[in-house]
Amino acid sequence: MKSVFKAAFYLRSNHVNKDGKSMVMLRCSLNGERANFGSTGIGVDPKTWDCTKSRVKGKNTEALSTNLQLSNLEDLVTSLYYKYEKTDKLSLERIKQDYLGKTVSTETIMELFEAHNEDVKKQVGCGGLSTTSYSKYELVRKRFAQMILKQYRRKDLRLTEVTPFVIHDFELYLRTEIGQSPNTATKTLKTFKSVILFGIRNGLMTNNPFANIRFHLKGVDRGYLEDDELNRLMNKEISNKRLSLIRDLFVFSCFTGNSIVVNVLMSILKQIDITKYGITL
Repeated sequence: MKSVFKAAFYLRSNHVNKDGKSMVMLRCSLNGERANFGSTGIGVDPKTWDCTKSRVKGKNTEALSTNLQLSNLEDLVTSLYYKYEKTDKLSLERIKQDYLGKTVSTETIMELFEAHNEDVKKQVGCGGLSTTSYSKYELVRKRFAQMILKQYRRKDLRLTEVTPFVIHDFELYLRTEIGQSPNTATKTLKTFKSVILFGIRNGLMTNNPFANIRFHLKGVDRGYLEDDELNRLMNKEISNKRLSLIRDLFVFSCFTGNSIVVNVLMSILKQIDITKYGITL
């Protein structure tokens, strides 16, 4: 079925500049989905604006010049639509990126990883993400690169080649070659899925290899500490302040029976090689 693309102009009615003009805004739609492309940089007198035709009324020089600029912009975004119309890259976000001059040349999965991880890196320290999050995505990128090199003897894959079968191969690689447990492999795949969804949201890919994949975490017996193990942990001198605090909270939770805190702290401890701090249980 042929897609339907439309471009329309409207006035930013809630703001008039010192010259008494309002900015003309651009909005585009694709198959019913709409997106604002922002200001055109063209200001007009609201009294001269024809809402029905999305153009300036009149035949004077200023009106004709303004309408010509608007027509040129409409032709530009329409040409961008035709550029992607018969490809799997067609999306409003892709057209918008091209229009705003922000096109990301991302054709392969490793390029997508690079774009995604760079985006995550920029958010570190801004109250949203931590360096741990960035490191997690970098590790998944490394694991996936290792997998395609070993399985397919390739250093990269086109985005259209990342299929459910590739996801299956990646899971097997994590389980058999890396030695990840079923739950750890599932968490790795969830992280990889976040990268794929980033690509879809930004119009870099349309196929979702995870569309029909459901994740299931298996229940595990976390075990427990014997009395002597708990005593050794309580009396252990720990120079690292963060680990010392985690130890204190963990011990407190053991005596108060706060299982939620215990679970959280255990998950943190699993991510840390405590042996390098001289801690053994």
